[in-house]
Amino acid sequence: MELELVKLKARQLFDEIPERGLALDCGPYNAFMNVNGAIQVMEEMEEKGIESDSVTFHFMFIGMMKCREFGFDRVCELYCKMKLFCQKGEVNLGLDLWKYMVEKGYCPHGHALELLTTALCARRRDNDAFECSWQTVERGRCVSKPVFRMLEKLEELKRKDTETA
Repeated sequence: MELELVKLKARQLFDEIPERGLALDCGPYNAFMNVNGAIQVMEEMEEKGIESDSVTFHFMFIGMMKCREFGFDRVCELYCKMKLFCQKGEVNLGLDLWKYMVEKGYCPHGHALELLTTALCARRRDNDAFECSWQTVERGRCVSKPVFRMLEKLEELKRKDTETA
């Protein structure tokens, strides 16, 4: 009973945010999420045109891992595949999986972008690395510092190649 009261009060406070003249953006939605209601909260965010971020996906990931309906194996399947593809040098398969997830409307987690970008940059596939990063940015998410640095280094190498040619 006490948990239900806490959930009720949390919802009440959350609903009062706009009435108090405060911005209702991704941050308050992330704070409001819980394991049982993460999917409903994300749907509400989508309805209101609020983009998810890495914290949102983290809560979804944790919530889905604990939910018997989804199970840990289903949630991790795509990320495990991405990691496996990139580690085994099968970067084309990793890129195909990335494209599949983006086409289905998912914005893959930042770790998936880091894995794929690392594999692409190691093969100097700058166009593909930039495209994946741009797709992330288009969905309202920032690329991590390691991804940014890899892309920056790739551009630097490309510029040096052009200067020496």
